[in-house]
Amino acid sequence: MLPLKKDENDTKDKKNTPESQLRAWILLGIHTICCIALSLVLLFAINGYEAIDTSTPRHRDGKLLLRVSDITTLVSAGLVIIKFFVSCWAAFAVVKCGDILAPTIEPATEPATEPVIDDSQLSFMMRYKLPPWIKHPFKLPDGRRSWIIAVVLPFIPLQAFISPILSGAVNWNPSSLPAGKSVQVNFTGPSADFGEWRWYLGQDVTRREFLRRAAGIAALAWSSTTTVSTNGTSITGNGCRHVVNGNGLPANSTLENATIPCINIHSISWATSPVSPNMTSLVLNPSKLTIVNDNPYNYFDFGGTGYVFDPNNLWNSHQAGNVPPKATLFSGTLYASLLVTRQLIKPVCENLGPTIFGSASNIKQWFFNNGPDDSNCYIVGNISFTAGVTTSRVSTYLSSRVVEDQTPLDQIVFEPSAWVQESLWLLPDLMTMVATTNSSQLPTWDNIDGYIEALVRQCYLAAWGMYKASFDQESLVYNATAVEPRIRATVAFGRVFGWLAICLLMTASGHEPCVSRVLIKGVARARRRVARPNLDAIFLVNIT
Repeated sequence: MLPLKKDENDTKDKKNTPESQLRAWILLGIHTICCIALSLVLLFAINGYEAIDTSTPRHRDGKLLLRVSDITTLVSAGLVIIKFFVSCWAAFAVVKCGDILAPTIEPATEPATEPVIDDSQLSFMMRYKLPPWIKHPFKLPDGRRSWIIAVVLPFIPLQAFISPILSGAVNWNPSSLPAGKSVQVNFTGPSADFGEWRWYLGQDVTRREFLRRAAGIAALAWSSTTTVSTNGTSITGNGCRHVVNGNGLPANSTLENATIPCINIHSISWATSPVSPNMTSLVLNPSKLTIVNDNPYNYFDFGGTGYVFDPNNLWNSHQAGNVPPKATLFSGTLYASLLVTRQLIKPVCENLGPTIFGSASNIKQWFFNNGPDDSNCYIVGNISFTAGVTTSRVSTYLSSRVVEDQTPLDQIVFEPSAWVQESLWLLPDLMTMVATTNSSQLPTWDNIDGYIEALVRQCYLAAWGMYKASFDQESLVYNATAVEPRIRATVAFGRVFGWLAICLLMTASGHEPCVSRVLIKGVARARRRVARPNLDAIFLVNIT
């Protein structure tokens, strides 16, 4: 053999030394480490991180606070670094694949053991990093080494398309964190004046004023539909809400050990057959139930007017005006009535059309009215509940004016209060007003029980809050903890693990015994175009 040829072959063999192979494998190792590190950062550092919004300073108490844009940038930077090592490894792996397939594209003086591919197919593989056999004219790989190329080579271009899987794995939701030390808030109504109590007892016009105030409190506490479920129950606490003085505290701030009104409705049952007149008489003639001289029966143009009452315990107008009412706690059953619809076609309350509570055919309760000339269709039943006040260990601010207890209802400890019974006496008037104005947007469709439950709850809490803010001058100061708005990161673990698995496919495709001495010699023999009877078993393309 000529020396020149020997030198050329020796030069080619030097490219396949273990040292050169090891340098290429370092790229794959760094890529693998970076992928695992970035996954761990998302799972253990970013998941649950409370990012600040644009209104919060970046530095506080010597700490750097990150925003959503900062974290997005860091994740993107990590993906760019990984992409760099993918590109380096791809160049190395594709060149090595070309080294193996290159001998098959030249005229051979010896029989070739590999299927022949042309220049364009090899160029196609080098440019797009895809198996050359998918370019026209199509053919199947032949031999183990060729099949390994066909299987593992697509893992390389796949890496260029998986970044969105990870960059979209972080979800951001509104959150909050304590902003600092607790502050004291005053629970005493700024306009509270017990001197007004005697006027409240003595004049209809005064009671109407405070009735309207109670209706406004109900609207303020429940007008946001984002805090209630589809049947009208609260989704932000146990439903025991209270309107407080405006102290400038943001939503999600917390209040400790405050006394607030609370009600727990145990059951509702409706009559399905005719009942005694004792149960229906005050429904059809509720003039004795009103304390503002405004008969609830007169509000019949729209369905949904309802009220609860105790026929044996009507409002006492002869209370002493110079002392507060006696503290009481209610736990029992009241009558409940509900105007379902109004029908002008006779016979009344038969063959009813659609109502605000859904199809009449789905309403199995017993309908009654005040005779053949009465177009109103009522249902009547019993409602059992406990009402009083409770010392809320933790209440959350839904807004700067509304707090809600967070204790589960079945764990509430009810306490008596001076304004419990007064609130129950006000319910017929207040429930009629709230139902008529529908200021709280109570859901009605297929929701009779949920409707009357929400109506009773909202009106009792609003009535107690009105009495407390209007007449109770007791100085009450509680501790509250303000919060600042944050944006909490929630990482989708499935996305992270899926992205990491695809990354490791490239690693697995290269972690074969490809740097052994036998392999290096095998590649060298491929370059010299000698027969390679045993190269199918150990093929360099596995490094891809």
